[in-house]
Amino acid sequence: MKKRPRIFTICLFLLILLLALPAGAQPAAGTPSAAAGNTEAAADAASSATLPKAPKKTKITKVSKGKYYYLRGKKIRLFTVKWKKVKGATSYEVYARTGSKKYRLVDTVKKTKSNLYGGVGYRYSIYVVPCRTEGKKTARGKKSKKVTVDLRW
Repeated sequence: MKKRPRIFTICLFLLILLLALPAGAQPAAGTPSAAAGNTEAAADAASSATLPKAPKKTKITKVSKGKYYYLRGKKIRLFTVKWKKVKGATSYEVYARTGSKKYRLVDTVKKTKSNLYGGVGYRYSIYVVPCRTEGKKTARGKKSKKVTVDLRW
């Protein structure tokens, strides 16, 4: 007879145990399945009620180009993005893309300035999203208007 894997034996034991319970029986109060029962809908309603209020939209005020550097044999250029402070925002997310690629998160900062770098010869499109964090929950505001940074020759 072949040996059965341990996980198979545990699953089989749990299945037999569940089948042995009467139809209307409730699990004990301390078990995880009791916590996942009817209280799950109440927990979802409470968590959505405690979600922090999203901050308002911000506006990018300045984009300045910096010095050229070489990184791994490629020429790059630093540039700085500044935007207006938003009341209630605890952090800001900076998104960027090149060409027709998708926007991706490139920086998360607490101040209203981000120092970024880009490859020389590219054009970057950037926007900023203000965020408010309370505990483990984060609410994101509306994204700013997109700004283009041209690092081409």
